[in-house]
Formats: sequence, structure tokens, C-alpha cells
Amino acid sequence: MNIHCKHVDESVRNMIPKESYERIKRTEPYSNRYEFGSVDRMPTPSEDPIKVGYNREALNEALKGGEITYLELSVLSQYGVYYSTMFLIGDRTWVTYDRIGTVIVRTYEKPFTTN
Repeated sequence: MNIHCKHVDESVRNMIPKESYERIKRTEPYSNRYEFGSVDRMPTPSEDPIKVGYNREALNEALKGGEITYLELSVLSQYGVYYSTMFLIGDRTWVTYDRIGTVIVRTYEKPFTTN
């Protein structure tokens, strides 16, 4: 799957494992939103993570602990001027990543899927 903006496509391709990248699908034709997998619930501001990491090193460590089970990518302009990616590793670790390179890895006590 190629994401409609080359810059975003390359960034996401370099951030996640190849097998996860290949599962990304556009949510509907001509949409600027892509995803795969499903979750039962999303994190809420009232939930405090038990562990937080802030860089690629934290991301690489989290990826060693499991595979990406859910991914959501929003491209907010046709030219990739702004985009954000959020994905779940296993059932408890959320990663957010945006155009400026901010990576935040949050691990929670309660799972987000029942699979």
C-alpha cells in the first residue's frame, strides 16, 4: 500500500516493520485516513501510563516486546504538510508519532483489546 503522499509514505515505511506497513489500508476511497486492525477502546486522559518513553530508542524497545496490532494514520493535507500516526503494540503499548518527529511510547496497565 502506498500512502498518497510520498513524504509520509517514506516516513511511515521507515518507522514500522515491513509486515505491518504492508497491512495498512485506506479507510475509504479518496480518504486521508489509513489503518489496520481494531481495538476495543482508546486511551483516555484519565488513564495514567505505567511507563513512558520519548524517542526512537523507546519505540525500538517496545517493538521488541510485540507486534503492531492496530495502526491509525491521518494525513491532514494532500501534500503531507501535517500527519500523525498512532499505533498499538501488543495490547498495552500506544505509540504516537508525528511529522516533526515526536515519538511518545506509553505502556498502560489495562489492555486495549480482548483478542
